Amino acid sequence: MAKAKASGPDSNGAGTSKPFAPRRTNAEIAARFEEIAKLLETKNSNPFRVRAYRNAARTLQRFGLEVCDLLAANKTLTDIPDIGEDLAHHAAEFVASGRIALLDQLRREVPSFVVELMDLPGVGPKSAMRLWHELAIHSADDLHRAALDHRLRGLGSFGLKLERSIRTALETLPGHGRMDWERAKPIAEALIGYMAQAPGLERIETAGSFRRGMAKIGDLDLLACSASPSGIVEHFVRFGDVAHVFAAGPARASVVLACGLQVDLRVVPAASFGSALQYFTGSKAHNIALRRLAHQNGLKLSEYGVFRDKTRIAGSSEASVYAALNLVWITPELRENRGEIEAAGDDLLPTLVETRDILGDLHLHAGFDESEKILALARAAKQRHYAYIGIIAPAETLIEACHSDPESCASLLKRLPDAIEGVAILKGVEVDIPANGRPALPPAIGALFDLVIAAVRDPMGLSREDQTLRAIAALDPPCPTILSHPNAPHAHESRQTATYDVDMDRIVRAAADHDGCLELTADPHRIDLGESHCPSARAQGVRVSLSSEAREPDHLTRMEAAVLEARRGWLEASDVLNTMPLADLRERLARHAHEYRLSLSDKLS
Repeated sequence: MAKAKASGPDSNGAGTSKPFAPRRTNAEIAARFEEIAKLLETKNSNPFRVRAYRNAARTLQRFGLEVCDLLAANKTLTDIPDIGEDLAHHAAEFVASGRIALLDQLRREVPSFVVELMDLPGVGPKSAMRLWHELAIHSADDLHRAALDHRLRGLGSFGLKLERSIRTALETLPGHGRMDWERAKPIAEALIGYMAQAPGLERIETAGSFRRGMAKIGDLDLLACSASPSGIVEHFVRFGDVAHVFAAGPARASVVLACGLQVDLRVVPAASFGSALQYFTGSKAHNIALRRLAHQNGLKLSEYGVFRDKTRIAGSSEASVYAALNLVWITPELRENRGEIEAAGDDLLPTLVETRDILGDLHLHAGFDESEKILALARAAKQRHYAYIGIIAPAETLIEACHSDPESCASLLKRLPDAIEGVAILKGVEVDIPANGRPALPPAIGALFDLVIAAVRDPMGLSREDQTLRAIAALDPPCPTILSHPNAPHAHESRQTATYDVDMDRIVRAAADHDGCLELTADPHRIDLGESHCPSARAQGVRVSLSSEAREPDHLTRMEAAVLEARRGWLEASDVLNTMPLADLRERLARHAHEYRLSLSDKLS
């Protein structure tokens, strides 16, 4: 295969187009083993079993060889210290699929916020469970309010002293909850704008998980370049939203904002700015792999630069750091040690989808009679230079309004214009997938729509096999245009998303067999098709629809978060449904409408 030309760091892209499977790292396995240990603690499991997972996590963090490489070489994982047969099975399961069935089961039984509560001082597994059950604590914010309202002191061990310590910890310590990337973005932009006014500042960038585009971030990292670092630090700690200065030194500082987000600033000289930006962007697994590569080439890589002996040969820019290691620049979203370093060495990184590639949003919620709302959504779409939008109504409401009569339904659809201010209006319907997998949408009605979106809602308590078969059956002809939320249903705001267990690999294969599309939504209250399964969809030619699921015009801005998740999943523009020009999209949509007409003909014959 001929090598593709890679673009540079200023374009946020690179060459294409050979797909690389995600590389599961020891660090990822260790994190999941540690989470299993915490979840087992909440269930009062055997302490020896809990300790086994913790010991295995620590061992894998220090182990010099990657488990995925050992498996590829048919090596026995039980030869690793602290790894028995069960743990070896879980590690192999994660490398193969990105999932551990035991962890999925425990997550269904114990919400993730219970584990997050256990990270707070004085809160153990039993206390966290009591907070959840007895006080309905669902987040660090809930716990903070309960401490302020003095509701903790009545819970036995939660005396006055402990209540005060929790309150102080939540207000001043790192990790006051995790924040959606979308919510963190305006905060980051405000900080960058404020810091740009600092005298002597040469450059400032975001780093860490925010720069890598992770859906949720624990804190925000800023990296500044200046010959006068103390002045930059002084300017930083005077930012108007700072609630607490956690630490401040000559060239670094940590603060907690009024919203609870911790922000860390480091100031470095120009000669090492690029290497520091690379280092503090991470991820840890990516950095370890780069340092290993540097060592193999007789070099030393650190946050200060790339050195041959004591001579710095690179470090002023990220591109120079990667070039010193014979790599093209790697966009931050890919830096997870999942094959991106190997791809960069061969100049085969994908040209990732960008926000400007998106030509429309196919999942906007509005009733067909809500003309003012539809007008506002269309105008918001026009501001984003979209060529089309999909207005999606719930099937149950629509069929009830039309009394299941196709002519009445057609009459209702005619009230919706074909275009508003140059933005094409595609008419769609969202149907629930019942337990048997066959959405209850009469073919005569389904054939009237440009888009049919199918989504799982109730019941949620089916087995993994039954849930998987349910989704696969929904993809049988007549196939919906888009399978929405393939591995998570709707979640109420401020509450844990109720995931369900499915075999996503089989669902992706079924989508490929039936020319179906899968949805990646930016709705922050869902766990959706993301970086773990996008590479599989790409490899099998399954288009992914990126959507905001907007209910209000302002929600269309969520698309940027969906694009980031798609980029983390190695998707190119050609892998995304709504990068298609309108004419090409209509041709594809027409094939699905034709399936409904064929289904109707079969019923009539």
